[in-house]
Amino acid sequence: MAGSILRLFLSVLGAGAFYTLWMVAGIPGARTGPGPAALAIFALAPIATATGYALGMQLGEGITGRTRGFRDAWVWALVGCLVGAFASYPFGPMLIVFGMFATGTAAMIVREVRLRRTPAAGRLSEGRDA
Repeated sequence: MAGSILRLFLSVLGAGAFYTLWMVAGIPGARTGPGPAALAIFALAPIATATGYALGMQLGEGITGRTRGFRDAWVWALVGCLVGAFASYPFGPMLIVFGMFATGTAAMIVREVRLRRTPAAGRLSEGRDA
């Protein structure tokens, strides 16, 4: 249980860091006004945030000794972030962060529960707290 909490904490921390990096790099470019360039910049937000979730999860898996792989965590996080972004975009593009973090975190929690309920699903290597 402690391993799952650590992995989720590091995952959310990674998502926050990558979303912040996206904001620093993307927001100045999005100020060009509405159009394809601004839409492309906002489309990168869920990808950057999902990458942060997955890298944080991978770091947590390395610490706890459970290795499931980057791609598995990234796909779960990307689906969660995309659902949140699409659901919250109509309320304003800057509000997608709330949707992405709510559904991205929920997706990572579901992934953790799923891996804990299926024996050996998350144990490609033996770990201290899988």
